[in-house]
Amino acid sequence: MIRLAIFDMDGTLTEEPSSWEYVHRRLRTDNHRNFRLYKNGFITYDEFFRSDVMAWLRMHPRLTKNDIKEILREIRIREGVMEVIETLRNSGVITAVVSGGISWLFDILSESMKLDYNISNVIGTDEHGFVEPYGRIQVIPEHKDIAVQNLQMRLQISRNETVSIGDQMENGKIHENSSKAFVIGNRGINGEIPLGYDMRKLIQMLKDDIKA
Repeated sequence: MIRLAIFDMDGTLTEEPSSWEYVHRRLRTDNHRNFRLYKNGFITYDEFFRSDVMAWLRMHPRLTKNDIKEILREIRIREGVMEVIETLRNSGVITAVVSGGISWLFDILSESMKLDYNISNVIGTDEHGFVEPYGRIQVIPEHKDIAVQNLQMRLQISRNETVSIGDQMENGKIHENSSKAFVIGNRGINGEIPLGYDMRKLIQMLKDDIKA
C-alpha cells in the first residue's frame, strides 16, 4: 500500500513551471547569467539563490514578503490537484512537497488544500517583512533524492510505500526513492508514467495501491 505521495510544486501542482522565474517576469528582472553560471558549476546553489533575490532587490529595494506573495497568488493551480490531494489524504496517504520553488507558494496552496509536509526553499525577511538576500535552502534541485530520503527516514516509510509526481523539467532525482514515478505531460523522460495535464488521472492509476 502507498503511504507517502511526494509532489514537485512548480509545474506539477501549478501550471507555472518556475515560481522564481514568474516573480522575475512580474518584477521585470533577469538572472539568467547567474543561472548559467550555476548550471555550469561556477557558482553554488546558495550563491545562485542569493543572486536571484538580489536581482529583485536591485530593482525593488523595498520589496516585502507580501509583495512576493501577491505575485505568487496569480499562479494557477493545476486542474484536479485539490481533488487528488483530498482523495489521498482521505485514504490515509501522507502528502509532501519537495521543491526548489519558493516556500511562500506552498503557503498559498495550503489555503486551498491540506498538504502535510513542505520541503521547499525559504526567502529571508527582516522583522518588518522586507525581503533580504538570504534564506533557508531545504532543497537543491539536483539533489531532491536526498530530501525525499530524509523524509522517508523521518516517517519510517519505505521506497515501496512511496510514489512521486513531477513535471517534465525534472532531472529524475525526485523519483529515485519511489516505487512508482509519474510525470505531468504526455510522455515520461526516464520511464515515468505520463499523467497528461489533469492530475485526477493519478487517482485512477493508484486505485489498487491506496485504501478505498
